[in-house]
Amino acid sequence: HMMQQWPRCVRFKLCRKKHELCLLLFALAFALVLISYHYFLRVRVPRWKSTFPIGRRGSSQYVTKFPLQRDQFHIDPNTTEHKVILLWTEFFGSRTWYTNENTFNNCPVKACSVTTDKKRVKDAHAVVMNVRDFSTPSDLPPSHPPWQVWILHGSEPPYYVWQDLRRYNNVFNWTSWYRTDADIFSPYGKYVTRVLSLSLSL
Repeated sequence: HMMQQWPRCVRFKLCRKKHELCLLLFALAFALVLISYHYFLRVRVPRWKSTFPIGRRGSSQYVTKFPLQRDQFHIDPNTTEHKVILLWTEFFGSRTWYTNENTFNNCPVKACSVTTDKKRVKDAHAVVMNVRDFSTPSDLPPSHPPWQVWILHGSEPPYYVWQDLRRYNNVFNWTSWYRTDADIFSPYGKYVTRVLSLSLSL
């Protein structure tokens, strides 16, 4: 009743301040939710010890020393046993994993084929899933025959793997990663020696 007795301009200012206070409280609550997600709810990923300081003296830059590379699989290029490799997930939005019919022209093994047809999952010898393109176990094939090899592929460091991979313990048979201790070593690229010398004018 006291507020109704105040002038209209005073009541308007009080209501506006109350509205602004509600917006401020909502913004603070939303910020707290984001902070809680980042620090408490987000999956904690393992960090490998950084060694070998590089760069100028006193630099804080480091490179990571990965374990030694495993022996890669020995595949007889003359084998006649045909293998089917199924790309189950997309690869960062690409259903074909940015490949075409000419991608594997230089592959020494010819007795295999790559497909994205999920209807062939029962016939596929290997099924490849990109870690950034599935969210829950329900996104994986409905069954895993014991003879079928499931491959977990990743091209990002652990910090950018936004799910708890512990849910998939004993699910995948092989890993395909840029790390040299992966079952299938798949780096971004490599350095090669130039065939022709490069002359620079300084």
